[in-house]
Amino acid sequence: MLYSGVSIPPILSQIGSIIENSRRIVEKLDLSFLKIKYLRENSVDYIQDESGNKIDLSHAASGYQSIIPLLQVVEANRDSENVRFIVEEPELNLYPTTQKDLIYALVGGLQPDAKYQDAEWVVTTHSPYVLSAYNTLMLAYKVAQKSEEHKIEVAKIIPERCWINPDDFVAYYVDNGTVRNIMDGKTKLIDDNELDDVSEILAGEQDQLLELNRTIFS
Repeated sequence: MLYSGVSIPPILSQIGSIIENSRRIVEKLDLSFLKIKYLRENSVDYIQDESGNKIDLSHAASGYQSIIPLLQVVEANRDSENVRFIVEEPELNLYPTTQKDLIYALVGGLQPDAKYQDAEWVVTTHSPYVLSAYNTLMLAYKVAQKSEEHKIEVAKIIPERCWINPDDFVAYYVDNGTVRNIMDGKTKLIDDNELDDVSEILAGEQDQLLELNRTIFS
């Protein structure tokens, strides 16, 4: 599109400008959950593995190419007041454990000792792993409120900066023009029944097949 004379919608130009500005601000990222580092040298983006080997980001896996610009934009704007991040399907091209780690990094930031401004997040997802990650961070907050001892022990499992107060969180299911709240009123977590409908369907089909198999061989 850039070379064909086709006009680019203003919103895409704006997004491109935000990403490019963030690249200039955030030239290094320690992505320990991916076991890599990101660095920008002479206007070229690289990832570096634990052995010190570097590869041009444009030649890296698609997951890296989606995660790094996202984290650059977030880290570059975390200190802004009244900031709102809108993230669409952060799980794309990512292994389930990486999806979980990415949510933790988005919520808690990459710098353990940093004092970030509060931000508003709007995240769309189809991933049960993303939803489960949010549930875990809310559960960590809830358990930590039991006592100071609980707080210390929870922090050994999940850093305090990642905890989410359930009162500050809400999840909705959107389908065919309808929207419904999927938070459990008692637990204040996302309802377990909403986390992975596909797994329930698959389990049901597997049960039917196993039963059929038993019937045939009996």
